[in-house]
Amino acid sequence: MEKTLRILLIDDSETDRDLYKLFIGVSRLNINYEFIEADNVLTGFELYKSKKPDLVFLDFSMPKLTGLEFMKMINPQHQPIISTPVIVLTGMGDEEVAIEFMKLGAVDYLQKSELNQVNLSRCLTTVYNKYILNKDAIAKLIQLNSLTANDINVDDLIQELTKVKEEFGAFTYVASHDLNEPLRKVKAFSDKLKSKYASVIDDKGMQYLDIIHNATIRMQVLLSDLLDYSRTNTLELNPEPIDLNLLVNELKTNLGTSMQVPDIDFQTNNLPKVNANKTFMTQLLTHLIRNALMYQEAGTTPNLKINAEAKDDYLEISVKDNGIGFEEDLKERIFKPFERLHNRSSVYPGTGLGLAICRKIAERHSGTISADSSPNQGSVFTVKLPKELLI
Repeated sequence: MEKTLRILLIDDSETDRDLYKLFIGVSRLNINYEFIEADNVLTGFELYKSKKPDLVFLDFSMPKLTGLEFMKMINPQHQPIISTPVIVLTGMGDEEVAIEFMKLGAVDYLQKSELNQVNLSRCLTTVYNKYILNKDAIAKLIQLNSLTANDINVDDLIQELTKVKEEFGAFTYVASHDLNEPLRKVKAFSDKLKSKYASVIDDKGMQYLDIIHNATIRMQVLLSDLLDYSRTNTLELNPEPIDLNLLVNELKTNLGTSMQVPDIDFQTNNLPKVNANKTFMTQLLTHLIRNALMYQEAGTTPNLKINAEAKDDYLEISVKDNGIGFEEDLKERIFKPFERLHNRSSVYPGTGLGLAICRKIAERHSGTISADSSPNQGSVFTVKLPKELLI
């Protein structure tokens, strides 16, 4: 018996809903479709509860309530993963709106102005293969996240967590790899166009190629950070001796060169050796040093101080800078995934994942990370690790 995919279409435009059905109907998936339609968020929410669709296509801009309100209705706890994948389609909005949807559990975001049979079919195929076919593993993740203390059998939970971790680790790695491949091709061919056909492309065309080039680089960095973030949950710790002095000196040279910051006032005390995961510790210090170099007023010489001190029951590592700082009430928000204090059009780049990765790494080593700052007064990031990690 052929699989029937039940799809809920929520869009106030009947013309757009008909277009989705047309494009979906000729997609590459060899399955049947059952369409459920709603022209507003409240009706869509009732159909979502009663019909239990396999997939939702959701318009962002609708009368009275927007698509974001629908996402909050089906995901009131703002969980990063929800049981039914949602693809957002919009005639307006930007990358900031897309990120808001992703935070609420949406799996993809398409601009209506760029919608055609090819990209909708590609999107549908990707979501079907990566989410719908893996719905059992995703359901387990959601179930484990909602367990109370009385529900838990420790042995069963450990076994279930191990299985889900393996499945989800493989899933995120494949997803990141599959997404990177077309990006590499887009970047390679746009670069070839620019280098080989510069004489026949006008200034506007060259500007468009620059936009494509920069956008693909941003996306590659984001995918790399996403993969790093997923690995903080799945990679085995495998601790080994690490000389933090050598590691920091290596990062100082590499980051100063790659970020084109030749003049750095860099001070460290006699940093200790620790027994930890070298990949994780490298990532942790890389993100903290990179942030200290990145978030500087133009024309300022970065001043970094990295200190380590053994306290009664923990090792305290601090990274202090003279950068632009931030408001004190943001010191928890900055560690959440995709939280950016500056929009993408500002002079400060970033994916919003660096400090979230740092927190995950500290927690994997049974430690913590915190921040103190004031605007234009620099910042201090403090990592506390168990004293047992000292060598």
